[in-house]
Amino acid sequence: MLYCFLGLLVLWLLVMAGVLCFSYSATSSGEKLPLNGSQAPKVEASARPRSWMSSNQPPQSLRTIDREIKKGFVRKVYSILATQLLITAGIAVGMIYASFYHGDPNYLTKFGNGFIYNSSLSFLLFILTIILLCFLFSLKNSYPANYLLLLAFTASISFTVARVCVIYYSAGSGTQILLAFAITAATFLALTTFTMISRVDWDFMGPFLFAGMFLLMFWSLIMSLVFAFGGGFSSGWSLAFAIVGTILFSGFIIYDTNNIMRYCGVDDYIIAAIELYLDVLNLFLFILQILTLSNNN
Repeated sequence: MLYCFLGLLVLWLLVMAGVLCFSYSATSSGEKLPLNGSQAPKVEASARPRSWMSSNQPPQSLRTIDREIKKGFVRKVYSILATQLLITAGIAVGMIYASFYHGDPNYLTKFGNGFIYNSSLSFLLFILTIILLCFLFSLKNSYPANYLLLLAFTASISFTVARVCVIYYSAGSGTQILLAFAITAATFLALTTFTMISRVDWDFMGPFLFAGMFLLMFWSLIMSLVFAFGGGFSSGWSLAFAIVGTILFSGFIIYDTNNIMRYCGVDDYIIAAIELYLDVLNLFLFILQILTLSNNN
C-alpha cells in the first residue's frame, strides 16, 4: 500500500503543478485585463485598506488588480492547498501504519484500538476545528498568527480524516481509499480546468449549493436518528446520500474556483485555500463511501 500511495502522491503533485501552470497562463494575458475580458480601472495602492472587511470601500478583487498580483494570489492559494493536502495525506498514512501491525487490517495495535474506539475523540477534534476556524477568520491578515492557525486547523482536520481512513482500512477497504484518492485528484483537476477556461460566471450556483448543503445536513440528521432508534443501516439510502454529496461538493469546487478567479480579495488567500481544502476532503470522503458501499463492504 505504501508504494501505491507514493505513486498517487506523485500523481497529486503533478495535478497541483498542472493547476498552478494553467492558472498562470489563465491570468497572463493583457496588462491589466481581468479574467472576464473587460478593461478594469486602476486602483491606487495607497487607497486600499489592509483588510477590505474593515472598510466601507469595495473590496479589491481579482477584477481590479494587476495581472502579476493575480498570478501571485492564485499561486499562493493553490500552494497552500497543496501543502494542506500533503499534510493530511501524510497524517492519514501515518495513522494507518501506527494503528495496525505490519499494515494488517485484522490486527489493531493498542494505539489503533484507542484511535478508533475513543468516542470522545471525534467530538474534541470537531470543537477544536470550529474554534481554530473562528480564529482564522478573525486573524486571516495577521502574520504569522494566520499561518500558525492554518497549520493547527489543517492538523485538526487531518486527524479527523485519518480516523475515518483507519476505520475504513480496518474494514478491509484499503484499496478503496487509494482509488478514492486517485478519483478525487482527477475530478479536482478536471473541474478546476473546466472552471478556469469557462467564460461562464458560476456565482449564480451559490444559493442552490448552500440550500443543498442544508438539505444534506438535515438528511444526515434524519439518518442518524433512525439508526440511533433501532431503524437499522440502509446501504441504499447511504449510497444515495453519498452520491448527492459527491455532486454537491463537485459543484462547490466549481463555485469556489470561480470566486477565486473573479471575486476574492487579494488578502483572502488563506480563506480561499481553506474553502477548496474542505471541498476536496468532503469530495474524497463521499467518493470513498460510494466505492465502499458499491463493493458491499
